[in-house]
Amino acid sequence: MPADLPHRVSRGRREWRTLHKVVQERVSRASVDIENGVSAVSHCDGYFRVTSSLVAKGGTNHLECRPMSQLSTGERIHLVDKKGRQYALTLKTGEIYQFSGQKIPHDEMIGRPDGTVVTLSGGKKMLALRPTFGDYVLKMPRGAQVLYPKDLALIPMWADVYPGARVFEAGTGSGALTMALLRLVGPQGLVVTYDVREDFAKTALTNINRYMGPTPNLVSLRKSAYEGIELLDDGVAFDRVVLDLPEP
Repeated sequence: MPADLPHRVSRGRREWRTLHKVVQERVSRASVDIENGVSAVSHCDGYFRVTSSLVAKGGTNHLECRPMSQLSTGERIHLVDKKGRQYALTLKTGEIYQFSGQKIPHDEMIGRPDGTVVTLSGGKKMLALRPTFGDYVLKMPRGAQVLYPKDLALIPMWADVYPGARVFEAGTGSGALTMALLRLVGPQGLVVTYDVREDFAKTALTNINRYMGPTPNLVSLRKSAYEGIELLDDGVAFDRVVLDLPEP
């Protein structure tokens, strides 16, 4: 063991505590701003997202803040209250969102920056933002039972899915695992998914399109994997097989 290892470990712990303290302070300030209805946080050139990355520059800790793109009609967004509870809705021109007797027109959110604070008719303030993948999965419409983020992280890892891979999946369910696979294989890869239920597949494809947009690297078929797995017309074999079935 290197003689300076204990010193290096101790120094690393001190640096981590410092970074953690900075994050807590910044998040706390952002929470206060949300509660008070301030949409542009003073310490950030742009709109603050709690997911902003922490970096060290020249020995000084900084939060990197990027200007947020604008929310648009047709998008699935979440409204987040000061307790962190999230409420999903799809933005539509002319529609009105109602919450506990209060309401807000969708038009007041469309065109606003991602991460802005909005005020409902009764004075309640909420954060309007595009959800992360993990948050989206928990709130998206479902037909079949949805896989949760902890499973969506582990399954592709144990299946050794990689960028550019051609992956076979059965069944599609509500589309959560399908999205996780699509994000991993990337535009050079391909996901072929089977499900015998037309209603499940329709819900899944809607969920996928809302979050990911067009997915030319997805082939969704109404077939049963129990009857066999067929190659596509190009005859290229699958690199990985992922089964989410009652009896794989």
